[in-house]
Amino acid sequence: MALTKVSRGLLSTSIVDNGNATAITIDANENVGIGTSSPASLLDVSSTGSVVSTIRSTSTSGARGAKLRLNVASTGGDDPAGTIEFTYGTGYTVAGSITMSHSNNAMRFSTGTTERLRIDANGNILVGTTTHRDFSGDTTEITVGTTATGATKGGAVTFGSGSGFLGYLAFQESEGTLGTLTSVPLVFKTGNTERMRIDASGQVGIGTSSPSAPIEITRSNAGIIQYITNTSSNQAYTAYGNSDNPPWSQDFNTAGGLLVGIDSDETAIVYQGGNKALRFGTNATERMRIDASGNVGIGATSVTGNLQILTATAGSVLNVNHNTSNIYPKASGIGLGATSTALTVSSDGSTVSFTGGAGLYAENTAASGNPTNLVFWTNLAGSPAEAMRIDASGNLLVGTTSTSIDTSSNASGFNYKPGNCLTVATTVGGNSNIILNKSNSSQGNVVDIRYNGSIVGRIFASASGTQYIVSSDQRLKNNIVDAPSASNDIDAIQVRSFDWKADGSHQKYGMVAQELQSVAPEAVSIPEDPEEMMGVDYSKIVPMLVKEIQSLRARVQQLENN
Repeated sequence: MALTKVSRGLLSTSIVDNGNATAITIDANENVGIGTSSPASLLDVSSTGSVVSTIRSTSTSGARGAKLRLNVASTGGDDPAGTIEFTYGTGYTVAGSITMSHSNNAMRFSTGTTERLRIDANGNILVGTTTHRDFSGDTTEITVGTTATGATKGGAVTFGSGSGFLGYLAFQESEGTLGTLTSVPLVFKTGNTERMRIDASGQVGIGTSSPSAPIEITRSNAGIIQYITNTSSNQAYTAYGNSDNPPWSQDFNTAGGLLVGIDSDETAIVYQGGNKALRFGTNATERMRIDASGNVGIGATSVTGNLQILTATAGSVLNVNHNTSNIYPKASGIGLGATSTALTVSSDGSTVSFTGGAGLYAENTAASGNPTNLVFWTNLAGSPAEAMRIDASGNLLVGTTSTSIDTSSNASGFNYKPGNCLTVATTVGGNSNIILNKSNSSQGNVVDIRYNGSIVGRIFASASGTQYIVSSDQRLKNNIVDAPSASNDIDAIQVRSFDWKADGSHQKYGMVAQELQSVAPEAVSIPEDPEEMMGVDYSKIVPMLVKEIQSLRARVQQLENN
């Protein structure tokens, strides 16, 4: 179209094209209308097409670009701004606008006449609010919110696709929410590597993409998986509970559940809050429990006493060891008794001491063959001392640590040597070494003497005296005949007087074992060891004496009859 004519009326000037149609109108107010003869502003462009105006730069060198400049002459007075409005209808109803505020250098975006978003002078994006909530002074931020107040007021960012609404990040005055609206996991990454996820069922996985429990933490290398630290207190706890036993409170005032952590005195604690047992297990099997009364059961589910150890298999029930190597003797043991009882083993295990109460310990005396003594201590009037031991050879020693009291001239104690002898020794004059008491006004055997399991003698006690009985039952004997005369044997017995070397005491009548051996060998004891002393059993001579008395009585009777 080419301009062909400029017409001027009383109120306006118009430029028409070749078709005599008005192309540009400048009215009396100097408003310019393009495509309209009634411009409503300094420049009013109207078209029936979809493209109303095009601003184009045809420069091909130097600074190139196309600009639409909105400029105000002054920055004083009210907030001077440049605004692009989007209107409709003959009344120019405002549908939206973009405004640049020169007083605070903020660009505001509105729908209708309500501001919805702004970019402030620092490049922060504010959605639904005009106030920036500073997160960090060195960051550019997006603030989503509202100027209204209330529990449900706040801001949110939603996410979706062509399939619909997928998830959201929302913060209200009452809560903050990050969530998905489909059955997909919520995944958290750093360095483009997944670190944590919440799966569709709500289970949390840290270090795993397929958690099998409400919380599952997995680590692919060695190290600590979880730290729990209280930086403002000495206390740090993890509490567990269920519908019947709610978790314990920090001050222990709420019974129930389980509490694990560090107490205010910095001691580690494991507490069962309810009236229930605390159980420990391995290989999916209970091994130990502390019941509601504080009793400890190892291998026992119904505990009797403060400590009960129960096993259904062969092997040791309780081992107490001292692990110091190559130092002998070394010991380990336990103290028993009152609250002040203590057993102390030196650091190398070589010495043991007790404080209060009683106790026992094992004393390993050498590495070769692992010989070990079992030692028992008791306490009399605050003076703990060894009372008994069973040595590595099985000897039982009471009141002594020596196995030689049977040959000592100045020893006391009780010593039983298996397969050998029993020794009871004392250094206190007037005291009996052995007391055999038949009580309850009864009489009977106080000692049975057996040989290969059969009784060959006994000591019988009654209120009137003691009988020393040897076996003489007819059923034990063969070839029973009248004994020969004992006269020659009686005459051959040498009755002696002598002094004992041990204490110098004099015995007026007695016999020498070596001299009696040829006459009455049954009355002489000859030990296997020739260095040991021979002995005489005077009771074996009694039948010989009785036989001689009978012979004498017969001769006397014969003389009297003559």
